[in-house]
Order: sequence, then C-alpha cells, then structure tokens
Amino acid sequence: MPLEPIQNRHDIDWRTLRRLRSAYLECGPIETDYWKDEHDLLAYDMTFAQRIAWKWDAVLADLVRIGWQPPGGRILDWGCGSGIATRLVLSAFPGLTGRAVQFFDRSEHAMSFAGKRCRAVHPRVPQETVDEPDLLIVSHVLGELNGTGESELERAIRRSASVLWVEPGAREISAKLAAFRARLLDAFDPVAPCTHGGVCGMTDPANARHWCHFFAHAPAEVHSDPDWAAFARELQIDVRTVPYSYLVLQRRAADAAPAARDPRLHRIIGRPRLYKGHAKVLACGAEGVADLLLLQRTDRDLHRAFHKERFNPVQAMDVEDGKITRIG
Repeated sequence: MPLEPIQNRHDIDWRTLRRLRSAYLECGPIETDYWKDEHDLLAYDMTFAQRIAWKWDAVLADLVRIGWQPPGGRILDWGCGSGIATRLVLSAFPGLTGRAVQFFDRSEHAMSFAGKRCRAVHPRVPQETVDEPDLLIVSHVLGELNGTGESELERAIRRSASVLWVEPGAREISAKLAAFRARLLDAFDPVAPCTHGGVCGMTDPANARHWCHFFAHAPAEVHSDPDWAAFARELQIDVRTVPYSYLVLQRRAADAAPAARDPRLHRIIGRPRLYKGHAKVLACGAEGVADLLLLQRTDRDLHRAFHKERFNPVQAMDVEDGKITRIG
C-alpha cells in the first residue's frame, strides 16, 4: 500500500516514537523486528533518522576534508533501516549515482521503505542484489547484534572493497568498533577517524577511561523549528548535538604493505577542554592516545575555533612532553 505522507512532525504518533526509542535503549541485542509497518519507518525517517543524518553529514564532510572518496561500484547497505545513510552517501559522492545498490535488513518493511525512499531521491540508481560490494554502508547496528549477527557483518565486510560505518558515540559501541578494526587490519587500511594503521591507542589499559567518539551539530534551523522543539520535549532528547563513533576502511591489495601516513597527524577526540589562555585535547596519533596541552599563543586561530566548536579535528602537530609546540 502506498505511503501516506505526514505533513509535519505534529502529526506523528508519539507513542510510536516512544516505542521505537524503548527498543533502542533496551540492553542487549534486539531479536525481533520493531517496525510494525512502513508508517513506523516514515515517522522514524522524519525524526530519529534525521539525527543519524547529522552524524553522517559530519563523517562525509570529514572524508571530503581528507580527500578520500569511495571507489565507484556497487553498494550494499547492511542493516539499512530507512536507508538514510545510502541516500546521503549518494548525494555526497555524485560519481556513485548510477551504480547498483542493495538494501539489506532483517525487516522486509525496512528494505521496502529504503528502496522507495532512495528511488524518490536518486531515481537513476538501480537496485539489485550485491554480493561483493565495492562499498559497504553500515549504520547504527552494533547495539542490536548478537554474536551471530556480528559474525555475519564481518563476513560482509570481508567481501567488500571499502566500508563506511557510523555508530552511536557510546563507550560500549565504540569499544566494539575498535575490536572490529583490530580484526580487520590484516586486510584493510583504516582511512578515518584513524590517522595511522597501527594498533588502536584506545585499547591501551592506560586509556580505559576514554573512548573514541565525536560530536555532530544539528543544522542551525533545528534550533528555531517548533516541530523539533516538540520532538525534544516529547522524547526528552537533546537535539543540539549528537555523539557518534565511526570507522572507514579500504581494502589493501594482497601483496601491499599498509598505507604510509604522515606521523605528525593527530585526530582530536571528543571535545577540547577550554581554559583561560590554553586548551587541553585528547589526541590520537601513531604513537597512541594522549592528553595534550595547547597554549593559545601557539595557534590562536585553532584555539578560537575550539571555542566555536567548529574546527578541523585532524591536525599535523609537533608534540614535546605533552605540549603541542607547533600546528601545521
């Protein structure tokens, strides 16, 4: 049956959204299909999926910033939900348009909805079965998978040429993502957020209190939108920023060494802590994860960007005794 459009978020059944949110917040893997019909997916796509979109926008902007784009070819969206991630990837990388895409999910409702939504936005993209994807898209699945599901996901990754994977920014989910990264280093080079291809510094017991996560900002118009205000009030959700973790991988040729990276590159994790005249940042580089001091006078532009929470998280740094002595 065709979807009946919801005119605005005031028309959404809040009970549906509360039920869906309760399913996400349950401890442990989700074994059942929580989508009752395509109207559930439409309500989700207009609300929760938009918050996921803010995370994907941040990740895709980061990939553009570092100059990486996925190889042209066939796409598999594994655990597709409403398909929001694939729609955004196709928009961010127009060269992928026209390539085949498959939406895979345990829910028939989700696969059907994702396909319809994608055709509405990207009508030139054929939808067909993709066994060995050039690009595997994974979004917000780790909190729902049991051991069998994680094994199935790893098999899908190992059949793929590249992987774009975004998850919530929770400590437990980030740790699972790091565990996947460790297992996959035999065949893949990490592209992002990692600035190196070595062991993840977060696995060092000295960093047990930390985890790899970042924050995406809601679009400016969200802050003055009464529908989003109603969503925040009804669901008791902060819509200003959303934490996320992610992993981008690219398959390495069988006889190739791991890709060489600039050893001065560091990625700033989470949020800088700001003080008068200086800031402290948790930074990940080839030598591991460390808490570093940046004096304002060392780089006033970057220090100012920290205050605005609009900064390039990847920086070439010289570090000496826990202090950043030069940027760029």
